[in-house]
Amino acid sequence: MEKEVSLESVQALVKKRDEMEDAIKVSLELLNGYGVGLEKPLVDEEGYPLGDLDLPAIRATRHSVYCLRNDIKEIVQQIDQGLEIVHGRARREKEEMQESGAAGHPSTSRTEELEPFARVGNVSANSPAQRAGLLEGDLVLKFGSINKLNFTGVATVGALVNSSEDRPIQVAVFRNNARKDTILKPQRWKGQGLLGCFISGLTTR
Repeated sequence: MEKEVSLESVQALVKKRDEMEDAIKVSLELLNGYGVGLEKPLVDEEGYPLGDLDLPAIRATRHSVYCLRNDIKEIVQQIDQGLEIVHGRARREKEEMQESGAAGHPSTSRTEELEPFARVGNVSANSPAQRAGLLEGDLVLKFGSINKLNFTGVATVGALVNSSEDRPIQVAVFRNNARKDTILKPQRWKGQGLLGCFISGLTTR
């Protein structure tokens, strides 16, 4: 199972989840157009079916929304599990490389977790990133489950952000020679993206 999971497969799940969420939005707009939404009864006060509505279509649309919501819950779980596998695999691979190529330095894998691997840039006003207290130039030490040991590129950060909409992420940054911890909640706002900032990987020398 673990061998079948890759960053690309996780990103595909994120895309599938987004498509399902878009389908739900379309269905809800249709139901609101009927004036019934998801919960309004389809019978009158005397218990008779409302005759001026396409009841079969409404019931089918409601059923579709409920099914999609259940499917999204399962996909989110798969995304979380996939990210854990991808990050864990990357961490093990780096640890093995360090063990084979850094004899005499047994503490490398421990200290490297606190080393920066990415930089924060272009923090927009009133964005989730600004509300979390992130500043341009912050060096990222930890981003949720991602640290230097398992960081394989900014795509891993993007996948984690997309799978964590409206869910808190623990972030640690290095600023002014000190570590700063904060909680970042990716969410939709008036600007682009879910963060309102750029995350770029640091160049390895």
